[in-house]
Amino acid sequence: MDRHFGSSDHQSAQIVFEAPTGTSFKDPAKAAALKQSLTAAATVPGVTSVSDPMRSQTVSPDGQTAVAQVQFSTAKNQDVPQADLDAPVLAGPRPAAAGPTAAPDSA
Repeated sequence: MDRHFGSSDHQSAQIVFEAPTGTSFKDPAKAAALKQSLTAAATVPGVTSVSDPMRSQTVSPDGQTAVAQVQFSTAKNQDVPQADLDAPVLAGPRPAAAGPTAAPDSA
């Protein structure tokens, strides 16, 4: 992951997005829903940045899975509260027909 995201003096986590079965983030509607979720995650207090999987090339070859890196303002030697880890995942809109599902994955 360092190859795509580098390292930091602050805590980070990944959000793993999965497109609905039979779809892909290569579909413009799904890509737009993903972008909307990333934008919402970036507005969560304590989050300093959220990577775009399309730009960082962390989308699976089939377009089914995308990984975004979330940077927190919490120092690397401190724990990020669980609520702060969950907040970026819960922040995004979830339109049933278009939106991705996401799960946090602490780095």
